[in-house]
Parts: sequence; C-alpha cells; structure tokens
Amino acid sequence: MFNCRFEDKILYHGYNNDTLYIIVTEESVKENLENLLENQQSVIEIKEKLEILELAKVGVPLHGAKFVYKNETKEEFIADLSFATTGSLMRTNKNQIVAVTARHAFEKNISNAMYVLIEGNVVRLGGQVEQPQNKMECIEDDIAMIEIEEEKRPLVDEKCEKSLIDFAELATRARISERNLEKGDIVHKRGAKTGLTTGVVKDIKIQAVGRFRKPSRVIYITGRENKPFAEGGDSGSLVYQQSLSPEENILEVLALVQGRVNVPIPNPDIVCFPFKEGCRTLYKYIEEIEPLKFFDC
Repeated sequence: MFNCRFEDKILYHGYNNDTLYIIVTEESVKENLENLLENQQSVIEIKEKLEILELAKVGVPLHGAKFVYKNETKEEFIADLSFATTGSLMRTNKNQIVAVTARHAFEKNISNAMYVLIEGNVVRLGGQVEQPQNKMECIEDDIAMIEIEEEKRPLVDEKCEKSLIDFAELATRARISERNLEKGDIVHKRGAKTGLTTGVVKDIKIQAVGRFRKPSRVIYITGRENKPFAEGGDSGSLVYQQSLSPEENILEVLALVQGRVNVPIPNPDIVCFPFKEGCRTLYKYIEEIEPLKFFDC
C-alpha cells in the first residue's frame, strides 16, 4: 500500500470503517505519514513491536475439536471457557497417533493433558510431549504435540474422524504442504470456537511479533465478508487450501493459527505461521520423533 522509503517501518495498517489505522516504529515515520495522509482520516501509533493476542482461552469430531484442561462433567465441559483447538489427528511412522495445537495453550494447564467430548463423555486422550529446550523464541516454536494414550486408541479408532474435514464437510486426504502462502490466497480453517471460516492472506512478513524475540515468517489472514477468521479458543486450528492440481483431491495444510493482532478495529488480522516450520520445530525439540503425516480417508 505504501510505496515509500519507510515501508519497512510500518508494522501494520488496516481500516476501521473510513479510518485508516497504522502502527509504525518511529516518530519520523509517523510525521511523514501524517503529511502524506493529510486528506485521509487516520490514526497512527508508534510501537516497537506488533502486539499479538494469543487465541487460546486462558485458564464434534476431533479435528477442530475443543479441548480442555481438566476432567469434568459433560455440562462443565460445555461451559468451560478455557480451551483451544486440536487441528487434526496425525500419525508417526511408529504408528503412534498424535494431535497438534498451539503450545501457549498449555502454559496454564497444570495437568498438561487434553480432554475432549466424545458422544457425551469427557475423555482424556493424552498429554503434551515435553519440549524442554524449546524457549519459544520464534513464532513457529509455538506448537505442541499431544500423544494419544495407547489404551485410548480403540476409542479413537471407533469414534474419531482421523482425516481432515474440508469446507464441504467431507473427510479428505491431507498433507503438510511445502508451498508458501502468498498475498491474496483464499484459505480455510476449522476451529473450536468459530467452526469453518474462510479468509484471505493479507500480508506475509519476516519479523518478530508478540512475545517472540527472533524474526521469522508471519502470515496475516483477514476474514471474508467482515467475519472474523478466528477468535479466542481457535489457537491451534490448521489453515488449509484445496490442492490446486485438477488431478488430485487433497487438502494442503499450510499454516497454524497462533493469535490476532491487538488493534482496536473490527475483524483484525489473524496471525499464523507456516505449518511446515512448526513441524520442523517438533522434529528439533522432541527426541526420536519421526515425520508426521495425516491419516488417509
């Protein structure tokens, strides 16, 4: 949008009705923009780093499932506001069943375990695999793997949809995509809070955001038709596209929902990171893990 010498000093821009909201890193940039936009209604703020609100609440098949942090009755489970999203069941070459989500969802989870609702029963499926050396320095470090307990496998095999569900509500093959998203791409996600939503990739930057001190690839997605792409409880949702190849019916999983930009406008951008980079984090910090794959239909 801003074809100027200080474009790299602009952390964010977006509209609130007719008002352009901008965050920049320097006073001189703010002054330049104020002169440039003197005929445009705008609000310009100065911040060192873009603030991110993480979307796991503090405190249905398995894909896009709500998981909570303690064993409860069915009624308590439904009312519980401390939850995040399990993106999908996956498997390792050792035939283990695992799930992935945002790691920050476990920070205030004393039990370190995941519970889901299966046919009216609250079931503990498993616990987070520890990553003691993961210091959450980059946004793609915000990923956790939950290993499904072996004794729960018969229940999972019988009751849980292990394939990813597409935007037509059909179980579909999926893969971890090696492609990079680009501006303007149409994407989908299924979260525990907002269900199936569609968004547009608004921007992609290499930067440090929120709590993370090291820059890395950050994907900004905005919801279509003024509907939020994600809300609190949707952290851990997988972002996907239908394969662009006319010869195969497969979902390409490209990103994971981490948070949203902390700006006072409706439908703020949702912050995601490449799923392939998150998987590389797991391979780096979890011993003897083998490459993850989605289940086939």
